[in-house]
Amino acid sequence: MSEAALNDAAIARRNALVGVHDKRSELADRAVHEWSAEVFRAPDRLLSAQYRLMVRTDRNVAAAATRRRGAELRTWEDVADGDALAALVVRFADMETTS
Repeated sequence: MSEAALNDAAIARRNALVGVHDKRSELADRAVHEWSAEVFRAPDRLLSAQYRLMVRTDRNVAAAATRRRGAELRTWEDVADGDALAALVVRFADMETTS
């Protein structure tokens, strides 16, 4: 199918809940991990696919934990244009997981 024909083609979308896992969380006591998938197709080909993980927690419990990664809290007023900010890189291997 040419790009011009694709502009007039019907595009189909399909999404599905792939899985849900209720687990303990250090931050909010309980977290629900929700996996979903979404696919977009033209009549003759796959256009795109997405696999997504959403982690849902209780906001009130998480806010009460006040877990911060930085040594010093910086507010909007503390930062000026051009200020250097330390880079924050979190690798998946560094994250704590509990089953």
